[in-house]
Amino acid sequence: MSVDEINVSDLNLSSSPSGGGGQQTRVHKTTIIIVVGLFVMAALGGGSFYYRGIYQPRVYVQTIVPLYENAGLLGSETGADAVTRGPSDPLDYIGAAEAIAARAQTLNAARAEIAKVEPPMRKLAFFHAELLEVFDLAVRANEEAEERAQFLAKLLALKEELGALREVVSEPQQNIHTIGDLKEAWLPHLRAARTTGTEAFTDTIRTGGKDDAALVALSTSWDEVGPAIDFLVETLDAFRSTTRVEEFGTLLTPEQNTRGEKGFRHIEQLIELIDDLTTSRSAQSLLDSNTVSGEEQVALSEKAFATYRELEELKRHYLHQ
Repeated sequence: MSVDEINVSDLNLSSSPSGGGGQQTRVHKTTIIIVVGLFVMAALGGGSFYYRGIYQPRVYVQTIVPLYENAGLLGSETGADAVTRGPSDPLDYIGAAEAIAARAQTLNAARAEIAKVEPPMRKLAFFHAELLEVFDLAVRANEEAEERAQFLAKLLALKEELGALREVVSEPQQNIHTIGDLKEAWLPHLRAARTTGTEAFTDTIRTGGKDDAALVALSTSWDEVGPAIDFLVETLDAFRSTTRVEEFGTLLTPEQNTRGEKGFRHIEQLIELIDDLTTSRSAQSLLDSNTVSGEEQVALSEKAFATYRELEELKRHYLHQ
């Protein structure tokens, strides 16, 4: 058969259900499905970004802001800040300690609630950790301030006992006839002062105040007064109560007389130091500056301010759009 004799029909190029036309239809349908799928994926992807990148961070900030503000940290005028406005008496250190304890309770409660919140993004996770650290520093600052307030309250009580002893010693001894009368007048104040001073000058106070010249001077003075009180108590207890008071001076050795006189001078000096300290440090000042000492004080100030600024930026970005 020659080329000219070939029939076109012999090439089997006619259309059929299983031919090229069906393949084109399937390709067209596949293209439509792919395009629709891409649109769906884009829509889902956009929704996921909104949820993770906008909605969740916004909810996080909305949750954190009131907890932060009610805690009374830097930049807040609510919550625990209201506690810092009292007490009115500059020597009401007990009231100051109670107010500081109330503020610590507020800080601890806020920190516990913040710790329950899950930050949705890595950036917010870093902020969250820094915020918790600020709360931890603030809690420790309050604990130290409360200890200082209780210490100053005990100092006032110590001063009252020593002052009462001074009055009894300096007043005319009209009702003092025997050593027993002297013991009854002196020993209650001496023993109360010894107990109060021992409770006041704890290792914590001494360690925390090692950089405070006034506290160091007080501690040094108490280290002299404490043994002086012990000596006076032991000396009085060594004599029979029936001994006439006129004989007391003659029964003491020169060394005992010298130690007794020196002890009373130490007591006078301690009273003056307590007056100086309580005059310069009011109860309100403890509430206004309840920060830890040394490096932690710097860390608290810097971290609190940085956290405040970062939270303000988060508020502008997620809440004030």
